[in-house]
Amino acid sequence: MPKRWEWIVVFVLAVAAVSCVAGDDSSDGDASAKAGQLGEPSSNDDAAAPADVVGADIFDPVSPVAETRAGDVEGVVVDPRNMSPVEGAEVRLLFLDGTPADPTVITTGPDGAFNFAQVNELEYIIDVTHPTHQDTQLWTRVFENGTTQLANVWLVPKPLVVLGSVSGIIKDALTGFAIGGAALDFRAGINAPDTEAVVGSTTTNASGQFTISLEAGVYTAYVTALNRCDTAFSVYVLGARNTGSQNGTMTTALTQGQMRIVLSWGATPADLDSHLWAPHDGCESQNPFHLYFSTKSTHGCTSSFDLDLDDVTSFGPETTTVGSFDDPVSFTPYSFLVHDYSNLGSGFSQAMSNSQGLRVEVFTGNSGGSCDQLTFTMPPNTPATVWHVFEAEYDGTNWSVAPIPSMDSYCFQSTPNLVGPTC
Repeated sequence: MPKRWEWIVVFVLAVAAVSCVAGDDSSDGDASAKAGQLGEPSSNDDAAAPADVVGADIFDPVSPVAETRAGDVEGVVVDPRNMSPVEGAEVRLLFLDGTPADPTVITTGPDGAFNFAQVNELEYIIDVTHPTHQDTQLWTRVFENGTTQLANVWLVPKPLVVLGSVSGIIKDALTGFAIGGAALDFRAGINAPDTEAVVGSTTTNASGQFTISLEAGVYTAYVTALNRCDTAFSVYVLGARNTGSQNGTMTTALTQGQMRIVLSWGATPADLDSHLWAPHDGCESQNPFHLYFSTKSTHGCTSSFDLDLDDVTSFGPETTTVGSFDDPVSFTPYSFLVHDYSNLGSGFSQAMSNSQGLRVEVFTGNSGGSCDQLTFTMPPNTPATVWHVFEAEYDGTNWSVAPIPSMDSYCFQSTPNLVGPTC
């Protein structure tokens, strides 16, 4: 496996908050279209794997750069069994060689939160210890001029019996079918680089299922399979029991110009929806195009848009594919959003942000086709029914994907056809 990290971050920039107001209109077409999907096939035997953190890059670890600029890094320490904050955890910021990058030791309060201010733009290890929980580490990169926000830094309780097990299923992101024969290597920690030692390995059976015994703690599972892009996701293990339904998804390599977006989440909410706004329909028309459950596909002159999978009964995956570009028609950004359909009438719900396993994975075919990957998750305890995840632009050769600043990312919307970049 190539040496690389899956980095997960979200940028919080110093911009003014944009007010998002829920629509008062109703849409009978949306409701009837949604009801008609309930009989569609859905592959969701198990819950999605717990999300890593928020927004991701895959790249090789690098040495510290000569010119460094400061940013902040913050996160929340939670117990993954119920996503409750962990009070009294000691959090340290380390360089990659394990030496302290900041002399401060932060002790989390009742909200489980921590923050390191004005940290140089480098790669780091977040080291977390607690007297009654298993120690863990998280690898991350701090970005300049903003906040690198980590979501859900997991700590599991110290067990009386150390050994436990984890199980799940690996699925094809495009079809939802199980992938047999996928190889999984587990490394201790969250977003652990593949330079870390492998502590356990297993292979999925013909039904795509895996089970492995490991000591209680948090791990990164690296997954490889024939004719598919390598991927990684985080799992947790509790002592003396099996922790199931920790799943992963894989995709085939994409051709140049393609982009595939995979939404996964947990048992609740039951129904999250993918929404893609394109600046055009792939032909000469410059009218924006809205791809979601009511309009699942369009194949234009130079590009195509497909909602390949639409899951309405928890877990996902729910998959969107953009492709077949001859040349760019517009440099207006594409926008991808997630809508909590189950709680669309709520003006205060935090259910989407607290869904165990919520994540959006973005695969792009750049420079002739590849497995370039980014991953985003939503910070916990965020009140919203709409999550504006990212914007993307295509220049005729490559995709560029950028997360939305958190002040502009979250709002409420009760009408599905009105879900969009302005909420």
